[in-house]
Amino acid sequence: MAEKKLTKVEMKEIKRKLRIESQEYIKTIADMIKAFREKQGMTQRQVAKKAGIFQQQYARIESGKCNFTLSTIVDIAYAMDATVEVRFVPLRGK
Repeated sequence: MAEKKLTKVEMKEIKRKLRIESQEYIKTIADMIKAFREKQGMTQRQVAKKAGIFQQQYARIESGKCNFTLSTIVDIAYAMDATVEVRFVPLRGK
């Protein structure tokens, strides 16, 4: 059976939804980083210095205003004497 080829409009809509979903994940991770930092009693400057990044970059990550790599998140976690866990969870209805 041949796969249905998506139209340009369908592809554009899929990309739009993925962008929104990605931004929601970034904000969720950013909120988790901030909450953990505050729980550890650390400043942004302290975490950034230990993670080897500029404080301004750290602030943008924590506010969810920039993309970041998993490597950067691991560096931030280590700076707060923590580690990172990644889970894959099945989509609803799948």
